[in-house]
Amino acid sequence: MQIILEGVDASGKSTLAKALLAELNGYSYYSSEGPEKYAGEIIERIKRYELQHNPLAIYDRHPVVSHPIYSRTVLWMSDIPHAVRRDFYSRPDRLFVYCLPTAAGFDAHEEVEGIDTAEHLAMVKREYPRLLNDYNEWAFRRAHMLYRCGQDFEATVQRILKAAR
Repeated sequence: MQIILEGVDASGKSTLAKALLAELNGYSYYSSEGPEKYAGEIIERIKRYELQHNPLAIYDRHPVVSHPIYSRTVLWMSDIPHAVRRDFYSRPDRLFVYCLPTAAGFDAHEEVEGIDTAEHLAMVKREYPRLLNDYNEWAFRRAHMLYRCGQDFEATVQRILKAAR
């Protein structure tokens, strides 16, 4: 089972991933690589992930999910072809967990060196309400589970572990 943790910045994805990794033997962890580096790079990244086809993986964001959401605010980003999105979501071996932030929102964000550029952080801060709304819309259609950052952490970890096994 692939576990895909999604949500806006500062929603507890990395913390949840670390707790899951401590419990799930044989799982690999794929951290977010941030926004698209150049035109077409996101497609290369998706192909690389698919070629690895690790059935025991935890993704702290997956570009097929996060890229379309963030590209609504950064219009220069490449499109992900519909067929790629359709194939991605049609796989039954993926568990989507939507992580919601605390009331502190973006103010709780911890900068990730090498990923968070000043420009990207300014955009996320400016567009945070829209990004949160877009993620909420995605979660309504796609998420299997919901986790509110800091709330019932151990119970959430146990529910995900049960679903992944």
